[in-house]
Order: sequence, then structure tokens, then C-alpha cells
Amino acid sequence: MMAENPNILLIGIAGNIVAIDAATGKEIWRNPVGGTDVVVWHVDGDVVYAAAGSSVVCLNQSTGIKLWSQYISWWSQLTTLHFRNGNLYVGSGGVLYCLNPISGELIWHNPLRFLGRGILMFDSNPTVATEWNRQETVG
Repeated sequence: MMAENPNILLIGIAGNIVAIDAATGKEIWRNPVGGTDVVVWHVDGDVVYAAAGSSVVCLNQSTGIKLWSQYISWWSQLTTLHFRNGNLYVGSGGVLYCLNPISGELIWHNPLRFLGRGILMFDSNPTVATEWNRQETVG
């Protein structure tokens, strides 16, 4: 995945997110996200949201400095991220979380009862996702 900054290549490996100089291949910074799990991330300007296992972190893309971290779940095969309408949505361990992307504060969570602890995948269609979010926040 290419970051917003075309000079930085972000990779996730063994619970870490690593920034690589795209021109030289040299490591710029490395930050542990959590455990030894697969790391997923989303870039928004100079901010990187990364998740692995039971943790979500927000990092400065240029420096790798951690701006906040949030413990979200005790277990997950794969944690997924989705950024929409000013919120950061996280799927982990069969639970859907909504976080404030600026502070990392938990806004709400939905345990998706009776669906198990599987991997949550997000729909990329804004109309469908917006309607689903509206129904979830009302109920």
C-alpha cells in the first residue's frame, strides 16, 4: 500500500508498522502495533491509523510518533479498519467499534450478537454503509 506521502512506503509485519523510504529502501521508523499479528492501516494526510490483534494506534506518518492508542478486543484473527464520515470504524474479534479518529476515544461498539468472532469486512459502497450506520445508531 502506498501512503499519502509518495516518498514513504508503509509495510505491516509481525505486529509492527514500518515506514520505508521509497527511493532508497531504508527504514525511516518502526512502531509496534500489537502482538505478532497482521497489521492493517489507513492513511489520512500525515496521520496513519494502524491495527493489529487487539490494538489500534494513531501515528504521525513523517516521524512515527504515537499520537494515541486504543485497546479494542481481547482476540482477533484479523483487525480491519474503515474511515468514513469523520469516524474510524474497527472490526475486531467479531465486534464493530466506532472511534474518534482525533482522540482514539470509543464512541460506540456493537458485539454483533450470535455471529461469532469472525473477521469483519467493510462495504466500500458509501450509500449502503451510510444507511447501515443510520440504522445502527438509531437502534
